Amino acid sequence: MHIRTLDGGFGTYAVHVYKTEKAKTDVSRRFWSFELALNRDYSQLFELHKRIACNGSETLFTTHYQASVPRLMMDGWDYEDIFNTFEMSYQIPKFIMNNEPDSVFVSCGPFAVFMQDNTEYSDKQNHPLTKSGLFNERLAQLYYQIQISTLCLIDPDVIVFETLGLIEEAQVIIKVMKEQHPTIKYGLSFAFKDGISTYAASDIQHCFMVVAESEATYFGLNCTDPKLVTNLLTTIKNIATPHKQLSLILKPNCGQLTFMPDSRVITNVKAKKIVDYIDEWRSLLPIWGIGGCCNVLPNEILSISKKLNCKLQKTNILEDKLDFYQSNLAPSTAPDSLKAVGKECTLLLDEFKKALYF
Repeated sequence: MHIRTLDGGFGTYAVHVYKTEKAKTDVSRRFWSFELALNRDYSQLFELHKRIACNGSETLFTTHYQASVPRLMMDGWDYEDIFNTFEMSYQIPKFIMNNEPDSVFVSCGPFAVFMQDNTEYSDKQNHPLTKSGLFNERLAQLYYQIQISTLCLIDPDVIVFETLGLIEEAQVIIKVMKEQHPTIKYGLSFAFKDGISTYAASDIQHCFMVVAESEATYFGLNCTDPKLVTNLLTTIKNIATPHKQLSLILKPNCGQLTFMPDSRVITNVKAKKIVDYIDEWRSLLPIWGIGGCCNVLPNEILSISKKLNCKLQKTNILEDKLDFYQSNLAPSTAPDSLKAVGKECTLLLDEFKKALYF
């Protein structure tokens, strides 16, 4: 079974490029990887995606992870402008990957990206979707109705909901997808603090079974220390084997970062690389794809792709940019449903604000 090479951490790669090549201090952390689209810096967005593809990535993840639609709307962004940035952020990697099947996944971050404070790594008591230990299902449902409806306007092949910690949040996503977008393929990916549980104390076996019993196509682990992955896979090995319809995707972080509940980040520069773990991971379960998350840069993706015997893309970035801008993909025509969806999202946003400030 061929294991696909996924991509790495686009946001941290953008930070690396801006610091080392552009003499800028940093990339804004509000929308992080999506800042390039918001600033209409599509040339840079194209180049960074292309570099990752040229290092062996067979499936690129889009930069929509931090693109919280309710946050953008509350910041005053026009809904059609939001759609245009979403569309371009999808069409660029699609063009780079020649529109091949399974070559581009749309990334969607958890509710916590709306907060813009790294609370996706909070424990359950301090998670923004809980109050006094109780899960705010209404708030989560309104959020994902807006977020997913907007993502579906760009006609995604696959949406992957990443860095989930609360099993209840995953269940809301599954409900919205089933009831409102049943034809869209999707996956759910969780971030784990140890070899058993997410940051919000959801057990991996419970997470896996909730996803396996849904209509989801992919189950993932992301933004997790690679040294924890072997134990996590071992824990679900027996229950995962019967669910062959569910494909497994792994996008751990570089292993040098540990995210603490108090927002501190502990570094370990001597950590083993992802590529060093691949043999033991694939000996445990069939894996659909392996890539990386925070601080996994193109050079490490290249090591993974070589390990997995993946074919490298050609590297004429300038020529490909010109081809893209001369193609019919940019700009694209807005779907007929844009105004109706925008109006519905505006109404939902009013309800969302009430639930948020209650």
